[in-house]
Amino acid sequence: MSRRVMRGFQGSHLNTARKAASNGRGMSFQELARLSGVSVPTLHRWENDITVPQIDKLRDAAEVLGLQVPLESLIHVPREERYPVDWRALFGLLQPTLGAMIGVKTSVVSAIERGSRLPTPKQAITIAKIYGITPDEFLASCERARTRPLGSGY
Repeated sequence: MSRRVMRGFQGSHLNTARKAASNGRGMSFQELARLSGVSVPTLHRWENDITVPQIDKLRDAAEVLGLQVPLESLIHVPREERYPVDWRALFGLLQPTLGAMIGVKTSVVSAIERGSRLPTPKQAITIAKIYGITPDEFLASCERARTRPLGSGY
């Protein structure tokens, strides 16, 4: 399975969250790695902006740090610039997970996120409810994905 990386992640925000964890006492790389199942070298690469996390791995680390979804403290994409994939990243969901939640195949979620297919009204309502936004806001993100610039990679 191919996993696309998320937009808007900044390692410095993860570093800040890790240092603020445990009621301000901070959490070491080793502790976060042990509790989240993400390796110490991977955490170092994330915090130093060498690599960008996979959505599910970032969600695991965020849960250990006590961060709640949406993960806006770690992922910064302005609302008016978000694509459907950005909404999914903020909620720490993989395409198969979102597909199961709305009763569609992963390929349907992928097509919606690529902008090659618009969601049905029922799908838009259901997805918007999951993200706590209006169907119109979700549909606007779908339209941005459909009309995004060439080479944007999403």
